Amino acid sequence: ASPRSTCASARGRARLADGEMLVSGGFTGDYVHPVVDVLRDGKRDNTGAPKTSKRGGMAILDDGSIVVCQQDGSSMADLQRACGRDGKKVVDFIGGGALLVKDGRKACGSEIYEEQQFTNGAANGNGLTAQQMRRTDHVVIAVKDGVAHVVLAHGKTGAEIQRDLSAAGFDQVLKLDGG
Repeated sequence: ASPRSTCASARGRARLADGEMLVSGGFTGDYVHPVVDVLRDGKRDNTGAPKTSKRGGMAILDDGSIVVCQQDGSSMADLQRACGRDGKKVVDFIGGGALLVKDGRKACGSEIYEEQQFTNGAANGNGLTAQQMRRTDHVVIAVKDGVAHVVLAHGKTGAEIQRDLSAAGFDQVLKLDGG
């Protein structure tokens, strides 16, 4: 990644502590309204807007492992099916992110537009040109060799993040809201 990106790695057990919050959604003044699916301690905190039900998300499983996955619906069963692994259950989850790299393959712009519904301001059906992909600061969860990394991409576009982290060998790249 570029020198303007910083990252931290997570190994072992992960949990959101009381009072900690990871949000992907809308902010208006003091009001926070997540427009995405959120689970905390195995319970639903928020049901996402329908257009976010096929987007990427980050799950923490009951053994503390971190998984980047793509939603296929918003029900509890849908989230478990898409993000649970080897009998391990999803206990914490935040969705609504752009899954830029999945299983080592870069998602094409039309997939990000049509399937993941990143359509705001997108040109010619290319989700990589949507407002949420503009040049700004982005928070990214990226997985390489089974280790989750938090990447703070300063002044990057979604396409640049996808290019850089794919070239660096990341298997999963989830860009949280930067729009």
